[in-house]
Amino acid sequence: MAIVANSSLPGAADTLTMFDAFRTMHEFLAAFWERGDKQNDELAMLLSSMELYDPDDPVPLDIAQWHDFVEARDRAQRVSSR
Repeated sequence: MAIVANSSLPGAADTLTMFDAFRTMHEFLAAFWERGDKQNDELAMLLSSMELYDPDDPVPLDIAQWHDFVEARDRAQRVSSR
């Protein structure tokens, strides 16, 4: 996938629900894994554990992934508020 010159850049007005952000992160990591010819077993395991039971329900196969994601969001918010 090529980077488009006029692709949107992140801005303060860009917001996602936590569920949409989780799915976006999964898609981003999956694309990264595929570009690497699916060579990274650890990333494959992470992606597998992040799969959702139901695409409309934010419950990953490994619920710890959701908790880790929420903690990462909390850390990022603390850093950005400094």
